[in-house]
Amino acid sequence: MKPVLAVLAVFSIAALLLTGCAATPAVPLSVSFFQYRSDLAVRHSQIEVHNRSKVAITVTSATFSSAWFTKTVSSASAPSQVPAGSTIDFPVALPKGVCSSTTPKPVVTVHYTTADGTKGATTLTPTLPYHTISSLHAEDCSLAEFQKVATITAAGALRFEPVGDKQNALIDFTITPTGAPGSVEILSTQNTTLLSQTEGELRTIDETFTAASSPTVLTLDVVPSRCEAHVIAEDKVGTVIPFRVNAGPYKDAVFTIAVPQSMKNQLLDYVGDYCQLTR
Repeated sequence: MKPVLAVLAVFSIAALLLTGCAATPAVPLSVSFFQYRSDLAVRHSQIEVHNRSKVAITVTSATFSSAWFTKTVSSASAPSQVPAGSTIDFPVALPKGVCSSTTPKPVVTVHYTTADGTKGATTLTPTLPYHTISSLHAEDCSLAEFQKVATITAAGALRFEPVGDKQNALIDFTITPTGAPGSVEILSTQNTTLLSQTEGELRTIDETFTAASSPTVLTLDVVPSRCEAHVIAEDKVGTVIPFRVNAGPYKDAVFTIAVPQSMKNQLLDYVGDYCQLTR
């Protein structure tokens, strides 16, 4: 064989070998990132993995990262099988927020295996139904801006005010200026799924706080919003109080303040007792 032909033959054989060893095509996946109502109080979110292929896979790792959070988080629900054509949620606990970036840049990475043991991985930009990341970012950052100027602290125990043969529960919040420059404003507080303010759905506050302000106690008068047993049993965010504020660049923003566990237990007992009295 002539040298040139010999070289061409070698290249042809190499090409065939490379073709025979080509990587298995990746399993087609799509991902989204969102929260259920039950995720709100515990600061969780869901990595939803949709297997668009005709083969089952086992997700061995599902992670989420974003410029709006301090670190990458991994779901403890992996490994878990995702059948062909199916969608499975992988919950993650969210880290603290980051307010210095203007764009979220969300990324989900999924590692998986197929039934024959083939391993694969894919990194995708998730879809963001329900504006989850934007809502979380606004809450994290409006709270951070507010707390630069003043802190909001819930009391450890309820107080009560008799009203006829029942009583209203009184939740005290102390707003304490930090001494930092600037001003913040509490516009209103809102009802929750469990508690209704006696003043209505929104209680207007319209109070501004600066370094020159004195510590202020804000008292919310509340009663149960409803008395159906399932409302109490399924409640997740009923003792997390929404505050609507102006804080730095965040105007008419909403963040929430959870009452401590001791008060939460009192509120759940109070709702049960109150609803017994109204039957």
